[in-house]
Amino acid sequence: MEYLDDMISATDMFHNNLETVVDLVERFKMLSSGKIQMNEREINLYEYLHAQMNALKPELRESSHKYCIECPRILIWSLIHLHYPKL
Repeated sequence: MEYLDDMISATDMFHNNLETVVDLVERFKMLSSGKIQMNEREINLYEYLHAQMNALKPELRESSHKYCIECPRILIWSLIHLHYPKL
């Protein structure tokens, strides 16, 4: 029975990986054909992380979780944002 469970698990992982490959190939085709727009923008990672944690404060107050952000105050992160139609 354990062998069968392992085979089912392996088959599920294989199927998920194939779906990921298909999605990546479709997006690559769209990128190479010019259907996707690329926009580059820069963000201050320190400010971004603190803004995200501030948004979570109501939930964090109700839990025992603690967090500590160790990041230089001036850390610029360059992002490339892809705009593509929904697949």
